[in-house]
Amino acid sequence: MGLFIARISRGRTLREFVFGVMFIPLGFIFAWFSIFGNSGIALVGADPALADAAINSPAMGLFASSSTMPTRPSGLPSASSSA
Repeated sequence: MGLFIARISRGRTLREFVFGVMFIPLGFIFAWFSIFGNSGIALVGADPALADAAINSPAMGLFASSSTMPTRPSGLPSASSSA
């Protein structure tokens, strides 16, 4: 990872490097936790059984919460499908 960052940062100023390496990923992380954290809190408040499923099996909690999203990726199975 370090060699990749060094290669794409060649010729850039220190300010551009710090912005690209530290602040852009921080923005993505902030957006991820804002969107999925608020969604998770709302889902658990509406359906306490989802909280139990997530505590017992975190992967199943992820699938159950993703099945309620309007733009669920087609590759993810829904929580109601039996395997």
